[in-house]
Amino acid sequence: MTKTLLNDRKCSRFCCQIKSFENQHSNWSVEFLSGKESIVCNKVRIGDQRIVRIKEGDATGRHVVIVDDLVQSGGTLIECQKVLAANGATKISAYVTHGTFPKSSWQRFEHDNGGQPEKGLTYFWITDSCPHTVKEVKCKRPFEILSLSGSIAAALQV
Repeated sequence: MTKTLLNDRKCSRFCCQIKSFENQHSNWSVEFLSGKESIVCNKVRIGDQRIVRIKEGDATGRHVVIVDDLVQSGGTLIECQKVLAANGATKISAYVTHGTFPKSSWQRFEHDNGGQPEKGLTYFWITDSCPHTVKEVKCKRPFEILSLSGSIAAALQV
């Protein structure tokens, strides 16, 4: 997993870039990640035990945005959030393209963290690629839904 580091004033820029990506035909992630510091976390499995650790980078004093393609139960994402908080991240958010959340596992993320990264994500951006999930998490903190329709239509030139 790759985490993008942002200081607080760049967070609003991230929100704007993510929310406007549907209006662009380019690969927004490359454009967004270009020139940004990153932290690389990895997951190691030892039998049934999963260990998430920071492989490179420094989270101290940063708003860290976890970027991943898929989340299901959210276990790895939560472990990553805990490691980043323990290593000094001031805020932690996530962007995931496909939030499937079987058995309503999205509820693990629903909260008001009071600005404390060790208590959960500040923002959790997911796309509308899984309509069932959208219905369940709509208007629930920390979730924000990003529409794919514009970028799909642009890619198909419809």
